[in-house]
Amino acid sequence: IILRDLLARRPDLKVVAMSATVNAELFADYFAKVTGNCPVVEIPGRTFPVQEYRLEDVIEATGYICEPKSEYAKGTGTRQGG
Repeated sequence: IILRDLLARRPDLKVVAMSATVNAELFADYFAKVTGNCPVVEIPGRTFPVQEYRLEDVIEATGYICEPKSEYAKGTGTRQGG
């Protein structure tokens, strides 16, 4: 809402939003309510396969072993910060 209100007061301000997954029509409709015009430029591209890994997969693949006295071991109380 703040950005849309700012666009109403600053006609020289231009906003560029980029996303591969955003609903462009929804955004264009939202901003067009203030500016009266919100052009959308679509640039075709290609998708790339994504491999999803879980922490357990990475630990197994790397052979990582958390030593019991490590600062990262659960319950050691040696962590610093928050």
